[in-house]
Amino acid sequence: MSEWWENCGIQNTADGAPGICYTTGWDGKPIVHDRMHWTLAEAINTSATLYRVTEENCFAKDYQMLMEYLDTYVLEHEHGSWYHQLNEKNELLGTVWPGKSDLYHAFQATLIPYNPLVGVSIAAVIAKHPKVK
Repeated sequence: MSEWWENCGIQNTADGAPGICYTTGWDGKPIVHDRMHWTLAEAINTSATLYRVTEENCFAKDYQMLMEYLDTYVLEHEHGSWYHQLNEKNELLGTVWPGKSDLYHAFQATLIPYNPLVGVSIAAVIAKHPKVK
């Protein structure tokens, strides 16, 4: 699995600039160079979960790299939210929709890596809560 992640995951979604391209073709070449917050959030979750399951160091390194990218480009430090969309130069973009990103992806990306009881999604944990009907 780590061989796939290293050879097909992070490496093939890069276009030479920091971040993960939103869309790549089957050949691994970028189609949509924008960096979307939910793509980053899912990559953070995936690297954390794969490290937890496999204990392979490459996933911990991916997680660290993704969190550094989040801190450098995506976190809006003054008001504490994430930028929704960046272009290939990691500049703010609003062509999908203007404004800030949803809380769902940011919450999961910061909860899943630190709470092994959650697993890979908070949905199952929430569904089991006695106050959720």
